[in-house]
Amino acid sequence: MVGDYMNYDNPRLIIDRKQNLTELCSNVCQDHVRFRNELLLSQELGVQLVILVEHGKGIRCLEDVIWWNNPRRHKRVQIGGRWQTVETKAMEGDVLYKILCTQQRKYGVRFLFCDKSETGREIIRILRDGL
Repeated sequence: MVGDYMNYDNPRLIIDRKQNLTELCSNVCQDHVRFRNELLLSQELGVQLVILVEHGKGIRCLEDVIWWNNPRRHKRVQIGGRWQTVETKAMEGDVLYKILCTQQRKYGVRFLFCDKSETGREIIRILRDGL
């Protein structure tokens, strides 16, 4: 009903995998209602939901999200025949960090991070050993 991975020996611990912080940011912003409903459902079912983000690149814990540079924050546009980089209103890392902390506190979800090459081992470790 929620998440991507679980161990039948411990069905109260479920992992939902995210490709990177860009995908998680999209879930938190554009898909906010659907994502929040999934967090609420896991809470109602008494399930510990773990969001495992395969970001790598220096993001090893929730606090590292503060320093994340959203690749959608800047874009190249043509102005007066010249290409220029302009700033967009895309979410910055410090704002995403605050939202994730609120969701962690409010819904009991846990956000964990790993490099893509570690994902399989990390899923097995979490499901085998718990948090």
